[in-house]
Amino acid sequence: VEAQQLLFGHSVKGDLRPLFSHYFDTRVGTKRHCDAYHTIAAELALPSEAVLFLSDIHQELDAARAARWHTCQLIRDDNIAGGI
Repeated sequence: VEAQQLLFGHSVKGDLRPLFSHYFDTRVGTKRHCDAYHTIAAELALPSEAVLFLSDIHQELDAARAARWHTCQLIRDDNIAGGI
């Protein structure tokens, strides 16, 4: 969770953290398996189709799509201050 907050707190567009309602760690399961996304949607009390998942790891994006989530791939450029 700390790494997620650092990433989104220091983007090239500024602090994006107010745009997020929740952060989840691996206690819900591995992010490379769709069961984790079903667990998170249930915790949020939202249908899977109402959730957006952001990641720079294609296996995580594939698993989220398999759980019927919307996804967006992050492109991290370590040459740009802020990362995203």
